Amino acid sequence: MKPTPQIIARALIETCQTLPESDIAAAVDAAIHLLFENGLSKDVRSFSRTVKDVFEREFSVAEATLLTTSGDASGSEGSIVEALEKTLGKHVDLNVSKDASLLGGALLHVGDERFDATLRGALQKLQQHLSAGHPVVS
Repeated sequence: MKPTPQIIARALIETCQTLPESDIAAAVDAAIHLLFENGLSKDVRSFSRTVKDVFEREFSVAEATLLTTSGDASGSEGSIVEALEKTLGKHVDLNVSKDASLLGGALLHVGDERFDATLRGALQKLQQHLSAGHPVVS
């Protein structure tokens, strides 16, 4: 049976769990060598994404990114992670980053989903609402 990128990724993940951190780079090099050796050179560019996908699926982990104007979630990280974990049924690894282009609010990315709680997003929704001829209710 010819190995697939997913099989090699899973083997890499399992191997790296038993290795000291100093040996992980050599294991990644060996995995990439296996891709080339098995005629999977076209998959080398996307291999890091494959490893991430396999890891998230195998270990029920979801990565989330919260973008704010300051790069700080003002102590809300715990409640955000708790709500996401309850909703997704997975452990959530939350990364908080600064995005100076935001006018205010926050933007949350979870996998392919995007949740917009930014000032720009709210203004765009208001513009669409008004453009559709809906009255402003006070």
